[in-house]
This record gives sequence, structure tokens and C-alpha cells, in this order.
Amino acid sequence: MKSISNLISKKSNILLYLLCCTFLCQAQNWQKIELAPEFSQTSFTKIHFIDDNEGLMISPGGTILRTDDEGSNWTEVQISVTHILYDMTFANENVGYINGLKTTDGGLTWTTQLATQSFRLIYAITENHLIASNTLEGNAYRESLDGGETWEPVFTPPIPDQDLYPYYPSDISFIDEETGYMSLRKGILESADTLRILKTSNGGNSWTPISVPAPVPVPDLGFNGFSRIAFPSENIGLVVHDRGVLKTSDGGDTFNEIIPNSIPDFWAPVMIHAVSEDHYLLIGLKPFITDSIVSLYETFDGGLSWVEAVTTPGNEYLSDIFCTSTNCFASGDALYRKFDSNATSIHEFETEEIKIYPNPTTNYLHIDSDQVEIDEVQIFDFCGRLCLSYFSTSNEINIIDLPRGLYLLKIRFGENEKILKFEKI
Repeated sequence: MKSISNLISKKSNILLYLLCCTFLCQAQNWQKIELAPEFSQTSFTKIHFIDDNEGLMISPGGTILRTDDEGSNWTEVQISVTHILYDMTFANENVGYINGLKTTDGGLTWTTQLATQSFRLIYAITENHLIASNTLEGNAYRESLDGGETWEPVFTPPIPDQDLYPYYPSDISFIDEETGYMSLRKGILESADTLRILKTSNGGNSWTPISVPAPVPVPDLGFNGFSRIAFPSENIGLVVHDRGVLKTSDGGDTFNEIIPNSIPDFWAPVMIHAVSEDHYLLIGLKPFITDSIVSLYETFDGGLSWVEAVTTPGNEYLSDIFCTSTNCFASGDALYRKFDSNATSIHEFETEEIKIYPNPTTNYLHIDSDQVEIDEVQIFDFCGRLCLSYFSTSNEINIIDLPRGLYLLKIRFGENEKILKFEKI
């Protein structure tokens, strides 16, 4: 039994070590992938993976690259186009769309769809139900119910402050076939004191406006709406505006700014991706700078803290992110890959015989362990530092003095140990 106990103890320590190292070394996990020389100067503005192995990238100039080995090697898909490629979306592993193109074999071949060539935004709710937008159409978007063959205009709900320029759709995020969100922008010359999001609960048949006060008044630059949007669940949502990132935890009733404190002046966020409700990737750029800059920030605690994940030369911009179950990718003027995107998931160590609540918590943490007798409890921060330690503890732990953040709770009972995650707020 002693050898088994030692093995369990060592396993727990290894898991704890890996978790802490993963958090501390995120920037080192991102590696630049060298493309073939003929594509080394090409900017790939959209990236999408249909599974862990197969993915595609597109460039505005009409180049499509495809990989079938988790992004290690990329080959060109032979197409003939004369229009600009703006956006890419997949309904499933076979059916996907690029403005002006459609595939039914996972991106191996593409057929032309003339009706969609001018669309700057295209989103597949299902393989036949599509939403698309062209910024020149003002406060209307297009909808197709037959896989992009025919389209009908759909007007967004009336919004009070549509003055010189109307709002137009800029990004779409659907949680399922019924529930989705659409971010809106205004004309580039017109500021807006109130930003706008639309929500649908019936697959886009109708939309309800969500009003968001402009978070930071900047008279000289102004705000003209939201660009990118990401909703990993119906309640948790992220929206990128001209100077930052807003987060809602209640489906749009309230919003809070979560842009990293370390971001320099005039660093402009351009894209956000939600791996989960807590794990986000944020891309931005600092214009007119030639020195190296942080192009990608990453958070694992819902925006409470951020790590500087990727630093690029000032003239090397990133524009899109996509994560599979094993890797994350950032594309643009270069391609970066992060291995094991879900390596930081701690929930898998939670057990039925031991539960903790409330979580998140403020002052006290209660351990529900009726089935086992706890011998020792230790609390570590995400840098691996021991914060608190109790022997023969009661089931209530005082954490009033702990700073806000994420922690690991290591519980020893008999010859076993368990590790759980909790958040102090």
C-alpha cells in the first residue's frame, strides 16, 4: 500500500507541477510555423479547423492553404478566383463557405457562388441556413435558407441613434441553432455614445437590441461600435470595441472591461477567441511601431489576469485565432501554434467524493467530504507557491486574506490526494 500511496502522491505533485508550469510558460508554448517560401510573405486573415488535424487558412488575395497534420504542413488548394476573400465559416466537417465559394468535402475542392462574392461577413448556422453582410448595405444583412443559392435582405431592428451612418453587422456568434449574438458598428467618421449588440433566440427570425454605454469616453477618437464578438455560452460573452474588451456574465445585462492592464497606449484589440468560459485569446496591434510588440494575450481565469503569449515584430500583424481540442493557432502575417490548448483544464481532477462550495467564493470555502476524512489541506497559487496549509482541518477554510485570483486546493485523505480549482473574488 505504501508504494501505491507514494505513486498517488507523486502523480498529484506532477499534476500540480504541470498545471503551474503550463500557466507560467504560456509564451514558450507558442511556436512559429514556417510556411513554404512562396507563402512566407502572404497574410492569412482567417483560419478554421474542421477537426484536430484538418484546417484551412485564406488570404484576401485568393490563396487557400490546407493542412491535415495539425498545422505542421500546409499545401495550396487549387482554385481560380478574381475577388477578395474576406471570411470563412463551416457548418460541419464537410460543408463550409468562403465569400464566393462553397465546399462539401471539407475544403478539398470549392465551387463558385457568385451571389456571395462581395460579402465581408458570412456565418453558417447550419449547412443550409446562412447569415451574411456587406457593409455597404447599412442596417441590413442577408439570409439564405438553401445553402447560399439565394438570399433575402433582413433589416435589423430600429435603433434610436442611427444618424449620419447606420449600424451594420460586424461579427456573429451562435451558441446553438437558436441562440446567437450579432455585434454592430457605425460609419468610421461617426462616434457613438452607446454601443449595440443584437440577440436572437429563434435562429435569427427576430433580434432584440442590447444597449451598452461606451465604456471610456474618448472625444478625439470616439467609438463607433463593436468589431469581434465571442459567446462561449448564453450568459458569458466578449465583445471587442475600439479601445478594449467588454465581458458580460449575465447574457448582456451588464458589462465590465477586461482588457489587460499591461497593454501599452494605443494598443488596439482586433480579435478575441473564447476557448471556454474562462480561457480567452486576445489579438491586437500597435500601429506605426516597428519594434517588437505583444500581439497576443491569453487569460485562463475569465480575464482577471493575462499572460503575454506571443510577441511579434511591429510590422508582423496577427488577425485571427482558432483552437481545436489539442492546439490553438494565430494567423496573419505569420502563423503561430500552441500545443495542448486544453492542458490547463483543471476540472478533470474533481471527484464525486469531495466537493467544494461556494465557488467562486469571497471569505470562506466549504469542503463537502462526508465520505472521507480529511487529514491535510493545502492551497497553492498558480505559480506553485504554498499559500495556506491546515492539518486535521475542519470543513470550513478561512481564505479572507487571500488575494483575488485562481487557486489550487490540494486535499490529502488517507493515502489519497485530490486537487481542485477554486476562485477567490
